[in-house]
Amino acid sequence: MSAQVGKPISAIVNEIRSTANSYPAMCYRMATEGGRKFVVPLAFKDKLNWMGRSYWSTGLMVQNLNTTSNASVTVTCYAADGTQAGSASYTVSPQRSKVVFPLPITTTDFLGSVVVTADQDVAVAVNHIVSGSTEDTAMSHTGIKR
Repeated sequence: MSAQVGKPISAIVNEIRSTANSYPAMCYRMATEGGRKFVVPLAFKDKLNWMGRSYWSTGLMVQNLNTTSNASVTVTCYAADGTQAGSASYTVSPQRSKVVFPLPITTTDFLGSVVVTADQDVAVAVNHIVSGSTEDTAMSHTGIKR
């Protein structure tokens, strides 16, 4: 794909996992710009029986959009009551990504939210999956820039 400089582009990312029993699939829109703070209002870690399915978990992909310097990234998780449930910091190399899975939470059966902060522009993709399912039980989206 090629694009002219200064012209807007659009893209959708599709993800599919082929297993013997199913083809879970999900998609999200391409990040059109970076940011230094993103909110993920719904996040899980081994959440039991949410929406009738067992063991929902959330993973993040944080991409450093800078071409020359490392990004310092902090992922902070909050329980539904607003209390902090865990936090971790990462260094992401230029134009590289960091997978954050599982979320940095010490408890299980977690349902809450996540805030991603960085010292320079990053993009955040979010995947929610159900372990052990034979159905299409996955969803994906980008983080909400703040």
